[in-house]
Amino acid sequence: MIKRMVELRGREAGSWLSLLDHDRASVAALEAWGAQEETYRLRVEVEEPTGWELRGTLPPGGPLLAEDRLIPLDLSRVRGTQLRIRLRPPVGFWALNSFAVAYGAGQEVSVHHVAAKSAMTWDHKDVLADLTAVDERYYPMPDTTDRAELTFPAPPRTPGMKRTVFLHSRGWYQLHLGAGGEPDEKTLTRLTSVPGAPVQFAADRFAEWRQGGVR
Repeated sequence: MIKRMVELRGREAGSWLSLLDHDRASVAALEAWGAQEETYRLRVEVEEPTGWELRGTLPPGGPLLAEDRLIPLDLSRVRGTQLRIRLRPPVGFWALNSFAVAYGAGQEVSVHHVAAKSAMTWDHKDVLADLTAVDERYYPMPDTTDRAELTFPAPPRTPGMKRTVFLHSRGWYQLHLGAGGEPDEKTLTRLTSVPGAPVQFAADRFAEWRQGGVR
């Protein structure tokens, strides 16, 4: 749906995307729009004496499912013995399975950072030097079939503690947009000014996709 909405800008889509690289006002407007619609960042509200208050957000996870998310919440203003949390996900954009709360500061953790020891592309090119530092060097992947395999030294186990591994990565991507043409100003205005319009747009496009026999 991100791609479909950007393509509504027609031949101006490329320049609009480039604008987001350096124009903070445009980025702020886009983030405010996303926060309003809750399509890619879900509000986590806590009931307090003053009513429902925003105390956290559930961040987007990209195209892949994220099994577990930890959201720190400030509960200092909650009164009584019952905690009530409210989420209002737009239809079709979120799937939530279960919830749990852990009170307190949690157990002490020991963090060890390990760097990749090898990085080889599918066509046997060594790209380790491109991926070892946060700089202007990247491994470009213009096609969806591009891939690379990275290996890391396993961090040592600590007696009495459980070992968990997280991947810390940085990068960016460009959308593969369709042909340009005239911007659909009417639809763009509705999507940015009418609450709930982006969700309805997505639902309509999904229905069209299903009716077309695509699986």
